[in-house]
Amino acid sequence: VWKLGDVDFAVEWDGFLEGALAGDLHVFRGWFGDAANVFVGHLQREVEYLKRSRELSALPNLETGLRSQDPVMRYAAVRATSKPTPAEVAQLSEAVQSESDWVIRRQMVLALGRSGSPDGVSLLRDLALDPKANLYAAATVSLAM
Repeated sequence: VWKLGDVDFAVEWDGFLEGALAGDLHVFRGWFGDAANVFVGHLQREVEYLKRSRELSALPNLETGLRSQDPVMRYAAVRATSKPTPAEVAQLSEAVQSESDWVIRRQMVLALGRSGSPDGVSLLRDLALDPKANLYAAATVSLAM
């Protein structure tokens, strides 16, 4: 059981995700509108997406996945894109602007970083500096890849 208080979810995300998948329980401050509670919801949604994506009989390719109305399909397609091609970088760069789901946007940012493509650098820089996006940790890590 983890007591979540003033932790930086963006920095500690992978550890919390791994723990949640292994059965860790996260106690959060639900008695008031703590800003961290949004990230607890994101974390639980990513756990759900990961579990459901593992049950898919076949993973969609990136283009098909990004067009899907099902967030699990979009998530699975982006997560399965290990090193995006230049065409996939263009698709991700466009899609990250319109995607409303933070969990999927985070995966898109990480995929852009894995691409090693300079085409995504300005977008990643902008996301790293945008406090409203809450993607600074993923964008910073992606810039360092």
